[in-house]
Parts: sequence; structure tokens; C-alpha cells
Amino acid sequence: MRKVVELWPYSCEHNLTAHQNRQAWIGHAAVALAFRCPEDIVREAWWHLSDEQRKLANQQADKAISIWETNYVKKANKRKRVRGRAK
Repeated sequence: MRKVVELWPYSCEHNLTAHQNRQAWIGHAAVALAFRCPEDIVREAWWHLSDEQRKLANQQADKAISIWETNYVKKANKRKRVRGRAK
């Protein structure tokens, strides 16, 4: 999931700023990146995991999303500073 944050910045911005299940999106994106597995297979496989496995996966998703949010805010603040100087 952290690779997704690093390698797919535009997809992350599009999907993690939208009001949707961000954990599901980043989980699917990670599986797609690693295994080229389509979303419908990932959704089906999710329900074959134990409750504990799903909990751990969501915790990892939250960590990756938090990293993305931190980076996104830093970039947004940098753009604001640059625009402010251009005036």
C-alpha cells in the first residue's frame, strides 16, 4: 500500500480525496500493483480472510493513507507558498 502512495500519486489524489471507502481502494490498488489482480477478485477474496486478517489489513491501509495525507498536505502548502510569492 505504501508503494501505491509512492508510485501512483495522481490515482491516490483522485481516489483518496473522494468520499468513498479509502481503505478498500488502497487495498485493491496494492493488490493490482503487486499481482495485477482485478477488483472483483479482490472483493471476493476479502471475505475469505479472517476477521483478524481484515482488521490487520485495514490497519495497514490506514497507515498508508496517513502517509499519503501527510505528503498531500505538505505539497498543498508548498504550492500555496509558491503561489503567494508569485503575486
